[in-house]
Amino acid sequence: MPQTVVLRPWGDEDLAILEANNAPEMMTYLGGSETAEKVAHRHRVFLDGWTNDDTWVFAILVDGTPVGSVGYWPSTHGETPIFEAGWSVHTPFQGRGYGAAALGLCIQDARARATADRRLLYAFPRIDNAASNRICEKAGMTNTGEEAFEYPKGVPITCNAWAIDLVAPAPSPPGR
Repeated sequence: MPQTVVLRPWGDEDLAILEANNAPEMMTYLGGSETAEKVAHRHRVFLDGWTNDDTWVFAILVDGTPVGSVGYWPSTHGETPIFEAGWSVHTPFQGRGYGAAALGLCIQDARARATADRRLLYAFPRIDNAASNRICEKAGMTNTGEEAFEYPKGVPITCNAWAIDLVAPAPSPPGR
């Protein structure tokens, strides 16, 4: 039976998604689990992002069941204004293509907010995070190379910088 991946704008009911995302095995590449206060603050930032129209985070739903989150926000890459994307798929739902499908839907949403001055969407998974790097590839992003990064702030890591031009025509789905 086919499973449908959809995105829902972040809502009050989605704090539980962040709490599940905060499990140690989910935070391996993100600096470790956060305090309950930091998780509650992140939830508020996600809610406020929709109100302020400056951060767009979604609950990932598979046949109506929340399985993670995906979103994007304004950032810079060097001196270039960009959007940056991030996601998390709960452990029991990983490896099924939900992350790539959700990132693809997120990219579609970001196309509507792209401008000539902010036309690129980037993601920065650690080079040793094979699953997140594969999600970027499957979602149609291009690996522009390794870069030094800090995440969390003050912790140096090496990432792959994946990019997609949101203003360029979207590629045709495979097999068409």
